[in-house]
Amino acid sequence: MSAIVEMDLTSPYEALVRDPFLCPDDSIKDDIRRFIVEQEANLFKLDCSFSQMSACDDDFKHIMKHKDNAHMFVEYHKAILSVKRQLPFEIWRRIFNLCLPHEWGVDFAATHAQEELGPWAIAAVCSHWRDIALNMTELWSTFKIGPARYDLARFDRRPIALSIERARGAPLSLRLDSGMSHFPHRAPGLIPWERVQNLTIVRSPIHAPRIKFDLQYILGQCTELRTVDICRHNKESDTQLMQFHFYDHIVQEMSMRPELLTFMLFKPIGATTVPRALRMTIRQLDSVLTSDDIRGLLWNRCRKLERLQVHSIATPHPDTQMHLKDLQSFLEQCSTFLSNLQQLDIHLPGVSFQGEILEFQQFRLPKLKTLRLFCGRLPAIVQRSELSRQLQSLSCRLLPELTRVVLCFGDIKTKTPQEMEPIPNDKESQVEVLQLKNGLEVILIFNGARDTTNS
Repeated sequence: MSAIVEMDLTSPYEALVRDPFLCPDDSIKDDIRRFIVEQEANLFKLDCSFSQMSACDDDFKHIMKHKDNAHMFVEYHKAILSVKRQLPFEIWRRIFNLCLPHEWGVDFAATHAQEELGPWAIAAVCSHWRDIALNMTELWSTFKIGPARYDLARFDRRPIALSIERARGAPLSLRLDSGMSHFPHRAPGLIPWERVQNLTIVRSPIHAPRIKFDLQYILGQCTELRTVDICRHNKESDTQLMQFHFYDHIVQEMSMRPELLTFMLFKPIGATTVPRALRMTIRQLDSVLTSDDIRGLLWNRCRKLERLQVHSIATPHPDTQMHLKDLQSFLEQCSTFLSNLQQLDIHLPGVSFQGEILEFQQFRLPKLKTLRLFCGRLPAIVQRSELSRQLQSLSCRLLPELTRVVLCFGDIKTKTPQEMEPIPNDKESQVEVLQLKNGLEVILIFNGARDTTNS
C-alpha cells in the first residue's frame, strides 16, 4: 500500500456535482475541463499501480474500493458539462407545467399527509423547479381548507400563511368545506378575504347542530368576489349544485349589426361590492332557492343587478311543461331581488321552445328591456310562420318595458359549466327580425347557437 498514492477526492466544484440540474457559468467551464484532465491523469496512475497488486495483498479490497470511488469522482465532474445542463430555463418551465396535476394548489383538506404536499413536493424535484414554483403565484394562490385532518386549533398553521405569502398579492381561489365548525370566526386574520375572487363551498356530509359555518360572513368579507360554486360532496367527486359569476360592471349595449344581434360591452365602474351582472349555472331549478345561504347571497349582494344569465345544466325533462314550471317558479322567487333587472338571459340547452316562457307579466320585473332565450332546435313540425303568429299574439301579454327579445335555437348538449352565444353569421344560421306591437323587436336565430366555453 505504501507504493500507491490515493487520489484527493475533494473538489472546488462540489456544489455543481451535488445538484445535477445546475448549469455552470461559462466563465468556469474551462477551469472544470482542466480539473477533469488532471484527475484523469491521477486516475491513470492509480489504475497502473493497482494492476500491479495481488489479490492476496492486505490492502487490495481497500484500494479497489478507492479506485471505484475515484472513477465515479471523475465521471461526476464530466457530467457537470453535460448537454442536459445547457437546457434553457424556458424548457424546464415547460416540463414543469406539463408535470403539474390537473387540479393544482395546496390541499389542506387532504385526508392523508402525502396528499397535502401539493406544490412543495413538485418544487423539491430540483433547483430549477423550485425557482419556477416559487415564482408561479397561481400555484400558491389556489388552496383548499377542510376538517379532514386539521381542527381549528391548527388553522393558523405556518404552511397556510406561507402559501398566501408566496401568492404575492395575487387573487386567491379558495375551496372551503362547510363542515368546519365556527369557521371563520375561530381563525381570525388567517385568510385575506378581500383577495378571494373564486370561492367554492363544499356542502359537508356532516350535519350536526354544533357546526356553525358562517357563509354569509365570508361572502360579506369577499369584496372582490367573482365566482361562487356551491357543491355537494360525495366519495367520488363534488357534484355541482350552483355556480355564480359576478361582474362588477354596468351593462351597456352597442348595436354592431342592429338587424341581427345586440352585442354587449361591459364598462367597469371601479371597486364596488355590488355586482351589476350575474351568471348563475344551476343544476336544480326547483330547489335552488331553498338554501338560506343562497337566498341571503342574492338578497345581500344582488339587489342592484342589471343583467342576469340563468344557465340550466339539468337533464331536460321529457315533460317540457314540467321544466317550464320549474323555471317560472325559480324566476318568480328571484323577482324579489330583481327589481332593477334590465336584461335576462335564459339558457335551456336541449329544451323545446314553449311560447309561455315569454309571459313574465306575473313577475315583478318592471325595468326589463331585453330578454334572450337559448333553447334546443325548433321542432320540425313547428312552422316559422306559426311561430311568428304565436309571438304576435303574445306581444300584448309581455312586460310593457320589454323592447327586444332574442330567441336562439340550437342543438347543444348540456354540460357543466357552459356558456352560449348566438352566431347569426354562421353559414347554417338563418335570422328573422319581427317588429311586433308596441315597438317590440323579436330576433329569431335558427340553428345558430354555439358553445363558447373554450373560446
